[in-house]
Amino acid sequence: MNRNAAHTKLVDAVLLELGREPDLVLWKNNQSAGAKIDKNGREYFGRAGLPKGSPDIVGILTWGSPPTGRWFSLEAKTGRGELSPEQLDFAELVRKRGGFCAEVRSTEDARAALARARNGADR
Repeated sequence: MNRNAAHTKLVDAVLLELGREPDLVLWKNNQSAGAKIDKNGREYFGRAGLPKGSPDIVGILTWGSPPTGRWFSLEAKTGRGELSPEQLDFAELVRKRGGFCAEVRSTEDARAALARARNGADR
């Protein structure tokens, strides 16, 4: 299995594993960048989705008492993959603002991350 296929498989497995949790809503963070064409036919470079460095999985965790929404995000890594500088910066931004962001390499990692987020951790 190539690296991209393994990554997609991991993201999909995590979404299935955590997707039924009643206190959690998740989305796959699809990003795209490339040449676009405006309404006048001019070509330009554009991006769609959250900023570069944002995690593969984003969502909202119902948290606290009284319950509020808390940003919850996971960056999936396979093989020897490491967080990029942009991913490290984005994770720090989330944490400084009370959200949760963690790196996961398996569905077990994702379950453990959710447990930590429910207990108030930021990673």
